[in-house]
Amino acid sequence: MPNAVTVLVVDDDTSFLESISILLAQENITCITAPDGETGLSEIMKKKPDVAIVDLDMPIMNGIEFARYIREHELGVPVIIISGHSPLELPAEINTAGIHSFIQKPMRIVDIVLAIQNAISSAQ
Repeated sequence: MPNAVTVLVVDDDTSFLESISILLAQENITCITAPDGETGLSEIMKKKPDVAIVDLDMPIMNGIEFARYIREHELGVPVIIISGHSPLELPAEINTAGIHSFIQKPMRIVDIVLAIQNAISSAQ
């Protein structure tokens, strides 16, 4: 993992945010959390994370809307979508929203770290 990696995790499940923060810290990854898409966008503007991991199903702004905003405003942050749905159940628009990758919940930390590494590598 490159030095000083910062990841924004956006999910309306606060227990998930707490868990992933601990797991990412164990991997020497700084984690910023946000309970919804609007707060997540605010955090991107303030803290400029290397990658955003965003839940697909959230109130206010879902993961696809979040990724589309990032792409349309050229914020340069790769978005990884996470969801409890299988890839076959995902909406077709996930392919056009500028999403880097998809991880199905429950997930292993090794899969998260690999997705983060791939997202950073492809963004450079």
